[in-house]
Amino acid sequence: MDKRRLYRVQAEIKRIVSELLIEGLKDPRIDKMTSVSKVDLSKDTSVATIYFSIYGSKKTKEDTLDALENAKGYIRSRLAKVLEIRQVPELRFKIDESVEYSIEIQKILNKLNIESDVEDEELDEDEE
Repeated sequence: MDKRRLYRVQAEIKRIVSELLIEGLKDPRIDKMTSVSKVDLSKDTSVATIYFSIYGSKKTKEDTLDALENAKGYIRSRLAKVLEIRQVPELRFKIDESVEYSIEIQKILNKLNIESDVEDEELDEDEE
């Protein structure tokens, strides 16, 4: 499969699974703040790895992962109805930690920036 078609199929899988998270999956273990961040499709389209992000506790993440694993068959059947490919890929779900990582880095940078501002103010006061 050429790269453009691969990217289109990835985008379509992401869109469909995102819609299912919003409207289609009624499992109470799936956190309302769950979003699909990325889909990686193998070159032969046999496996789709779906990365999702949640801002919450470790238990919330694990519960959501379990619920998505249980709904795997339903999600594949919905993909089969929409996608026009011979074989619907096997689904694998992984938690995307990059959002929380970037939030933590932003907090550290903000703290350093505030400390720098305080030091600059102290230096300005000493000069006067």
